[in-house]
Amino acid sequence: MTKLLLGSGNKTKPGYQSVDIKPPALTIWDLNNTPWPFAENEVTDIEAIHVLEHLGKGQPELRIKIMKELYRVCKDGAIIHVIVPNPFHSDFLDDPTHCWPVTANTFRLFDKEFNKMCVEKGMSNSTLGLDYDIDFRFLSAKSYPCIGDDMLAGLSKRVAYGHLVNSISQVEIKVRVVKK
Repeated sequence: MTKLLLGSGNKTKPGYQSVDIKPPALTIWDLNNTPWPFAENEVTDIEAIHVLEHLGKGQPELRIKIMKELYRVCKDGAIIHVIVPNPFHSDFLDDPTHCWPVTANTFRLFDKEFNKMCVEKGMSNSTLGLDYDIDFRFLSAKSYPCIGDDMLAGLSKRVAYGHLVNSISQVEIKVRVVKK
């Protein structure tokens, strides 16, 4: 089985196949082009560190295709590990190549259990997992504050993440692929 390091740039990771738009990656591929050059259910692990926010520029339908490709190439139980800049941080806002504000909730919208719960409770959340037959089971999200804990005193990370510009620099998200 294959492990992928998407948007690898000059980085490598033992046991992972590097994928990027240019060398020195082992697989040279523009991830905006779908389908990706991997077989269905081939991948056991994906790392996408500071890459997803660069994909799908101005094309929401392409972002859906990218999520579909992540799901297609992964086998049941595969882990997808993503790190993205917080879209409320100047690191995201200042970089003209950032075009997609990926958040933990982006992946939650593709979690069929979460989708079903939203439907049952009459919530207005998008049910993208059900709509596109994609199931990413949300495992965790970790935020990385860039201000001191003393400045965050009394605020939850959720409040700081959503309301204080430049308080959280990046978010680490892990999901598990569910296929039945």
